[in-house]
Amino acid sequence: MFLKRNILRFVRNLLCFVITLFLIIIYLEQRYHKTSLLVEIPESAYKFISFEQRGTQHLDITTLKRLIKSYNEAERIHNNIDFGPGLNDSTVIVIFVHKISVHLKYLIASLSNIQGIQDVLVIFSHAFYDININKLIEQIDFCRVLQIFYPYSIQLYPNVFPGNDEQQRRSRSVRRACLGSCIDRNSQKAEKKHHWWWTANMVFENLSSVDVTNGNIVFFLNEDQYLLEDFLYMVIYMKKAAKSMPQCEMISLGTIGSNNIAVGRDTYRLELTTWNPKYHSDVLGFDLSTWNTIVSHFDLFCLIDDYSWARSLQYISLNRLEGNKFKVISSKVPRSFTTNCGAYDLTNCGEFEGIYKALHIQKLTRSNMFPPLFEIKNNVELIDDIDNTVTESNGGWNDIRDREFCSNMTISKVKKLLLDMKTQFM
Repeated sequence: MFLKRNILRFVRNLLCFVITLFLIIIYLEQRYHKTSLLVEIPESAYKFISFEQRGTQHLDITTLKRLIKSYNEAERIHNNIDFGPGLNDSTVIVIFVHKISVHLKYLIASLSNIQGIQDVLVIFSHAFYDININKLIEQIDFCRVLQIFYPYSIQLYPNVFPGNDEQQRRSRSVRRACLGSCIDRNSQKAEKKHHWWWTANMVFENLSSVDVTNGNIVFFLNEDQYLLEDFLYMVIYMKKAAKSMPQCEMISLGTIGSNNIAVGRDTYRLELTTWNPKYHSDVLGFDLSTWNTIVSHFDLFCLIDDYSWARSLQYISLNRLEGNKFKVISSKVPRSFTTNCGAYDLTNCGEFEGIYKALHIQKLTRSNMFPPLFEIKNNVELIDDIDNTVTESNGGWNDIRDREFCSNMTISKVKKLLLDMKTQFM
């Protein structure tokens, strides 16, 4: 009996030891794997990913508004002396920033490793003012940088429209003005569409220090992207390919949920297809000509009951006067990957999981980057293109104040377009 008990105890202890050892091995293997992936980041970029926040500067709203106004009016481009004005048709990358995060740090690190980045203007469009973000961005020394600040953010209007106006919405006068439709308004969702529309208007219309009249491609992306080294190399060739296809109006180098992809020969394959926000809105680029088409249909963008800027853009594509849907050229293997795994995978979603996946893909694709030739497939039909219509909107945009606010950002541009048309036909 005593011997049997000792044997059972020994077996139990041995089993616990084996399980513990197994878990330690798995942990060390994962740690080694993740550490080895950090080799993908150049040493010169370590200062970005290791940036530490200091104390937050607490400013009252009046001071914040004055500070943001001065930033926007100054249009100060950092590193302009080091890199000059740039090429006439150089690419512009616009990054939407909300708050400082590990994703933003790795995005900046990836930008520093892109071949040809010295010729690019990177614009950070902020929906939140934070001195720590400013200090992080001021460390960028590899390209020209401009910071602009959305002046109607929730941070600046915390208790009134266009911010969190719950108390306002309860008042009889406001409810009468918005026909009762503002009761369920979500200011966080509404801000994303306003911020995108304001930024696009700023870049194409209002920034005197930015010239996009020479066929420059302007890319829009969020702070949770990681760009591969041959991003700009691909842009150059895709831009040339797009010029040979008059129906192509957009370029896409990122795909939502694209972190699980096949690599290899697909790295040199391009596709021309109907633009679809489900696949082509992560990293979207277009020039002034396409913007003029978009802004001339501002009513479709601003009046559709959908808080998503991407689906609102699709509504223009499906209903514009020309009758043709937007066509986009995209890379079969994206050159940008989201580091926010919550955007595509709700399981195993640690803060760094998406980053490690993006670095792993970069490691896998390295030998196939900078392809010497390309294969283009025309008029590829996506599954969603079979019935590519907006039958149901996301909602969240039925407050008449949001619609008018959106439209008013573009009134001056529309008046100019109408005046040009009048002059043309006189």
